[in-house]
Amino acid sequence: MLTLRVRIASGLLLVRALICTPTATAEPIPRADLIIRTYNLVGLPSRQLHAARRTAQSIFEKAGVTIAGWRDCQGGDRSSTAAADDCQDRVRPNEVAVRIVRTPPNWPNPWVLGFSHVAPHAGTSWLSTVFADQIGETASRFHLDPGTLLGRTVAHEVGHLLLASTRHPDEGLMRANWQTISLRRHVRTDWLFSRSEASQMRADLVARSRALAESIG
Repeated sequence: MLTLRVRIASGLLLVRALICTPTATAEPIPRADLIIRTYNLVGLPSRQLHAARRTAQSIFEKAGVTIAGWRDCQGGDRSSTAAADDCQDRVRPNEVAVRIVRTPPNWPNPWVLGFSHVAPHAGTSWLSTVFADQIGETASRFHLDPGTLLGRTVAHEVGHLLLASTRHPDEGLMRANWQTISLRRHVRTDWLFSRSEASQMRADLVARSRALAESIG
């Protein structure tokens, strides 16, 4: 039996074959705004990036979090981002950054799809990394759209940043194990944040927005 193991240490996302129960949907309001910087360091095509963004945006919208903007930051092969900027300014409190890279040589676990650098205090975590090659191989193996799987991975990793935690529940998008059965069955609740996660993320973004206002003022 093919086993895709997803286990997280310091926010590492992996995949494994087990059965998982659906999670509750998040309350749609009050809303909070977020800006995501993306660094496409492997030259993924625009079509795949747009699909990933639509997927992530939909997941966050259902949690009451509005992605107010996506910044295409320069780096690597820039051919897929026609309107890229250099993103030389400091990351603002209401921003996070996602690097899209290939799995490093000698990476210890071949099933890791991404990881996040999570700080112990809310509002201070801002950097996630996702592995385009592993996501592409997993999507091909399970006949999934690679842009959709990339968007789900981005949402999971950014979720770690907004929750300021590497903890993984047993259900929903933030579970550690993305089992083969859940990857194939396309159950909507497998790819949503829980109510409590959504509430925590909105609270984090409120705190980030206050910090942004203070930094501008």
